[in-house]
Amino acid sequence: MKTIAKMQHNKQLSMLLGRRLPIVRRCLTSARPQPLDEEQSVASSLLKKLDMIGSQLVQDILSGVHQQAGGMTTAAILGRALIDESNEYISRGADPKQIRVGLMAAVDEVIYQLNAMARPIHVPSMRLLSVAITSAQGDRPIGGLIYQAIKRAGLEGEIAIKTTSTAHVELRFPQNYTQDGNEPEPEPSRSCHLGRWVTIPAVDTLLSQVYAAEQATGPAPERTSVVFLVGGSSEADKNQKKKLITDAVMRTRAAVEGGLVPGGGTALIRCMKPLDSLMVDNEDQRLGVRAVRRALRMPCWTIAQNCNIDGNEVARVVEEYRMSEDFGFDVVSGRYCSMSVQGIMDPTKVVRSAVTNAAGMASLLITDHEFVSESNN
Repeated sequence: MKTIAKMQHNKQLSMLLGRRLPIVRRCLTSARPQPLDEEQSVASSLLKKLDMIGSQLVQDILSGVHQQAGGMTTAAILGRALIDESNEYISRGADPKQIRVGLMAAVDEVIYQLNAMARPIHVPSMRLLSVAITSAQGDRPIGGLIYQAIKRAGLEGEIAIKTTSTAHVELRFPQNYTQDGNEPEPEPSRSCHLGRWVTIPAVDTLLSQVYAAEQATGPAPERTSVVFLVGGSSEADKNQKKKLITDAVMRTRAAVEGGLVPGGGTALIRCMKPLDSLMVDNEDQRLGVRAVRRALRMPCWTIAQNCNIDGNEVARVVEEYRMSEDFGFDVVSGRYCSMSVQGIMDPTKVVRSAVTNAAGMASLLITDHEFVSESNN
């Protein structure tokens, strides 16, 4: 029974590290042989510590992704794929350090390709309004307010988001915002209420009205601060709206800062082919590049699979039959299309953040066995 227990612990430890049993045996035999009971205790303790360290590491990295620009789901998908691919190569004897070198070289190339692919967004513009509405999960009223906020504040001005005792959401400008941080007095002429947008029946109408307003009023004033006052029917409703606005403002600003790339995982698939000609020093580094190349198709694959559509087929078609750079798959309509025409675009900064953080997470986790095998404790 003790032998079976030891084998089970070794198997668990091997699965945690992403290696097969020989790697675990190498870790456990770095010190002098110990009695079975003590070895079992050490393995159990090590398993728990590594489990906590690995879980916390992933949580910290994904939290950082969200705070930087968003794209946490994409980062998690890419990170998982990179780790799985890399560990498969390591189990066959590849050097984790060399895989990491190739992986990071490939990521640098992906970032270069994303930047080259990015389409700029101007402030103000109808494209900016469309991005704001999309970032607000299709909520036209809130998207309209976010558009007005970024039009006023730009990238440098402060956009404060506070809860209030009212039942609606307002956007106010600095003339009616007190410096001590207290809730300002009502000033309807300087407030943008949600009710102003609710009666607008379609996004096209909203775009036309905003465009007409821009032509009538001229360019936006000097960048300044704006304040969202978020009300609701309950505290839960207020908090939900506040989070929606906070995330949408972050994503819209990211789009203004770095432009847009085709969404739905299309931009990442477009970065696959340039990796075929990327020069590296050895075969293990080439494996790192290959891991990145294979991981890049996973966001597109996952989106399709989540909609009960064959992800392998969608990813293959998007990769092979590129009618244009933004040729992709719209899971809502179930058709291949121009992603930019359909408005399915992602902020470049968000995609870049997801790629770099996924690579960082994978680099740490695929080399974690170095800390175990080189230790005498």
